[in-house]
Amino acid sequence: REAGGVSCTLFHKNPNWKIGDTTIKEAIPFVYCLHGRLGKQEDIASIAKETANLGFIAVTFDNPNHGLRKIDGAQNNSWVKGNQTHSVDMYAQILQTISEVSLMIDFLPHKIGVMCSSVGVLGISQGGHATLIALANEPRIDVCVSFISSGDYKLNMEVRYENLVERAKRKGLPLPDPFESLVPKQFLEKTVRRYDPIHNTKSLCKGFRPLLIVNGGEDKLVPIECNIKLMKEIEPLYESAGAIMNLKHVILEGVKHETPKQMVDLGLQWLKEHLGNKRSSGL
Repeated sequence: REAGGVSCTLFHKNPNWKIGDTTIKEAIPFVYCLHGRLGKQEDIASIAKETANLGFIAVTFDNPNHGLRKIDGAQNNSWVKGNQTHSVDMYAQILQTISEVSLMIDFLPHKIGVMCSSVGVLGISQGGHATLIALANEPRIDVCVSFISSGDYKLNMEVRYENLVERAKRKGLPLPDPFESLVPKQFLEKTVRRYDPIHNTKSLCKGFRPLLIVNGGEDKLVPIECNIKLMKEIEPLYESAGAIMNLKHVILEGVKHETPKQMVDLGLQWLKEHLGNKRSSGL
């Protein structure tokens, strides 16, 4: 199916359900499942199927410049692979992904003839970054599940830069360009500050919507520090509103930049508990 020119795949617990089928008469939740950098929508299909089995419509689509939408694969690479504009490229793709989620919230239910009662997002890695930024910028999202992600993009880039410098020294390679060249100051001040959760905690906490973040304790690409600061900022806001039960940060010890079954199960349980019977006030 497509919405606004973006091709997407829909999942429902009834394997015989087809678009146009009038058997779904009541509004149900939609969950947008977002894959990671260098991936494609098929990579998150198994999670989408499990999400659909909870009684939701699960939606997957290729991130910009990924899967069938790939234009230049080099732009998906990191600094290690020679992409000097990695920081800008990834953030641009994240923001485009978020805009497409908003577009689908607007149009997809009308395209398929199924009313949407509430909206959830679930994402992995780059898709996980996108879910957090979406929660801070799209008030119609009701529940968020974010795997191996960062709510502080600048800090994540600083960690990657440190790793890049250490790698160069270890391998006897030329040192990389200065951080300011790879992550332009104006980009951080004009774009990242405008959208990033760490700079938009009030909008992230609007309505104190259920938010689950799961990081791997041994993740070197997106270490837990990238969300620790965010949690310190938003925990007092949730707590003062009496909504701390809607916020959870889980660190899985021994887990690297990956999504093991334990992590996926936590996300599915969160959706089941918080999205199941929820009706959105933003739709």
